Amino acid sequence: MLLRIHSDASYLNRAKSGSTAGGFHFLGSLDEDFLNGPIFCCCTLIPVVCAAVSEAEYAALYANCQVAIDERRTCCSIGHPQPPTNVVCDNECAVGLATETIRPRKSKAIDMRFDWTRDRVRQGQFTVTWISGPLNKGDFFTKALPVHTHQALAPLYSHAPTLTAAVTDRLISDTGATHILLRRSSFPSFSHLFSPKVLPSLTFSLPDGASLHADGSLGGSLKFPHRRLPVDCYVCPGSSLSHNLVGVSPLLRPDGHAIYTPTDVRFFSSDSPEPFLTGSKAASDDLWCLQFPRPI
Repeated sequence: MLLRIHSDASYLNRAKSGSTAGGFHFLGSLDEDFLNGPIFCCCTLIPVVCAAVSEAEYAALYANCQVAIDERRTCCSIGHPQPPTNVVCDNECAVGLATETIRPRKSKAIDMRFDWTRDRVRQGQFTVTWISGPLNKGDFFTKALPVHTHQALAPLYSHAPTLTAAVTDRLISDTGATHILLRRSSFPSFSHLFSPKVLPSLTFSLPDGASLHADGSLGGSLKFPHRRLPVDCYVCPGSSLSHNLVGVSPLLRPDGHAIYTPTDVRFFSSDSPEPFLTGSKAASDDLWCLQFPRPI
């Protein structure tokens, strides 16, 4: 799970010679072409008058990297320490300013605060690279796009609120989406994937407010096709759970991703382009029905 940032600016597109900075922040993988849903989107007025397009782009790098410092700390605190975060920009001059590969003759004309980015690149917290304009996802937030282009790009930046509510309320458990709790009566459907494993005994808070003590001696791991690493789980008495509770984060660790639509969900790992777990539901339902892979 690697933090990725697309940074962009629009020069003199606001009143009183104002310019706009935009950004698209997401959690990606080692595949540079992989795109995920955003964790943060930025669209803000640059608080100074920029003398050139390159200065506006340099200011946008500063605005995005300032936010990224907290995002890097958050990723580290949840167990995903970050290498230098790659920030892409479609202006070669701004990239050169940030990486110190060029030196302008009149650098004092640029607001001093923007050189903060250069210092953080020097410290190894960021790398700044060039990307072509059409591939820069931050472009969406800095200028008006043709209607057909806007409609084509909009789904990348947002999700339907009903889908988000359903996923949050039902698919992710109250344990913070860190564990998978399966009913013993469901064992025949996943027994071919299951291997016994002693896990720590834990007490969980269920969505209905009740508590459930999971015996670690009844734990195990699920080994899915198309996924190299097994996923830990607890097997609980059927009387303790009205349905299986499947946390999303254990399925996605360490570098997987999921694709949702209103009626289906697919989980992928970096080991294969094929999903290792799928699910479906009616658009009006809250609960997902996950289909475990059949025995080979």
